[in-house]
Amino acid sequence: MQDRISNVERLLVEIAHLHENGEYRQAYHRAIDALSLVTEFSPGKELCVAVLVSAARSAYYLSNFNDCLELLSRIDGFGTESTPFPEKMKTGASPLVPPCYKIEAAIIHSNVCRRLGRYNEAIIILDGNRPEKYDGIPPRIITELLLTRGACLYNMGLPDQAREDLEASLGLAIHNNDARARARVLVMLGLVARYMGFMDKAADYFSRGRDLCRSLNDLYGEAAALLNEAIVYYHTGVFVKAEKSASKAKSLFGKIEWYPGVCRSLLVQGNIRRKCGDYDGALKSYSRAGRLAQQQGYRKETALFLAYSAAVSENRGDYQRAMRLLNESLTHAEAISPMGDVASDVRRRIGLTLLLDGKLAEAEQYLESALSLSRSNKDKLCEGLVLRAVGSLKYHSGLESEGKTAFRESINMLRICGCSHELVRTHLIFA
Repeated sequence: MQDRISNVERLLVEIAHLHENGEYRQAYHRAIDALSLVTEFSPGKELCVAVLVSAARSAYYLSNFNDCLELLSRIDGFGTESTPFPEKMKTGASPLVPPCYKIEAAIIHSNVCRRLGRYNEAIIILDGNRPEKYDGIPPRIITELLLTRGACLYNMGLPDQAREDLEASLGLAIHNNDARARARVLVMLGLVARYMGFMDKAADYFSRGRDLCRSLNDLYGEAAALLNEAIVYYHTGVFVKAEKSASKAKSLFGKIEWYPGVCRSLLVQGNIRRKCGDYDGALKSYSRAGRLAQQQGYRKETALFLAYSAAVSENRGDYQRAMRLLNESLTHAEAISPMGDVASDVRRRIGLTLLLDGKLAEAEQYLESALSLSRSNKDKLCEGLVLRAVGSLKYHSGLESEGKTAFRESINMLRICGCSHELVRTHLIFA
């Protein structure tokens, strides 16, 4: 019995090291080996749950979300003393899970929901398993809990609340000398800064996070930093660097088999190619991302794929096709979060397409709602782009004074954001 327990414990240590090294496929196989061992005998409850948490985390890192949720459901069922542990592993019973594993399982479950665009469910899971006191909970788990909660709030369009949790997570990571967690939080803080229009600050966060992840051989963290760095380069019009960072990110995500990252990298590459006038190349990237998003059930990426594909149709003057794609995109975006950043951006795109198609009254309705959402979400870039469209709308409606005001507000907003490419475009449209 003791030999078997020692074997399982050795496997858990090995799996943790494999996670740190980004060898997620190998970690998953080791986790399955550990699961097989604990179903053959009756170790302590804590060891059984530790194996299930480790296996669920391994499945999550491979974006095997269905397998991950199935493993987590077994943890939810643990507890009655009359049921042999191997049977609990298979069927479940009433919950008596050690607190630290319960929180860790909730973090993994929340991250799955977040990746699938179920943000409200993700935050409910986290808050429902958040202890009143953290006594006895390892600092690593508290840091990860705050990081995950901050990521959820960011996805829900609540940047100020997200920043509070992320800064608390960063403080804990620094205090406990957890370099890996510190790197991940820096990247997430970069996302919040970019969302709020502070491109220079975001670039600094991403650069620091990228370098730290690279020094730790954290391939996922490095890829995430590179991808978001590419988006900053894209918004500032540095397309060669944007393409280089996005390509490297996609390669690293592919290496560790993190398909949400591969999908998002393809979308960014498509945007870069579209801005450079390569519409066929853009559509190829969007199509690959769209197939992956729809196959895996990534709702946010599906909404973005449809919206970006619509932009190509709009560039080609096919406004009817653009509107069909945008309406479908808005359905997905509002299912994810009706008040979120994707919903406001899609509404902006619909308003702009209607404006280009000469449907001014309908365009005004969508642009007004997009402006209201972007302001409530503190999404400075989206607000600047909406104001530019509003300026054009006012000019087309014969309201020159109001048009000038909107353009000047747009220019100021984009200048503050540091979005030089969009700023130049706005000046040209205004001129």
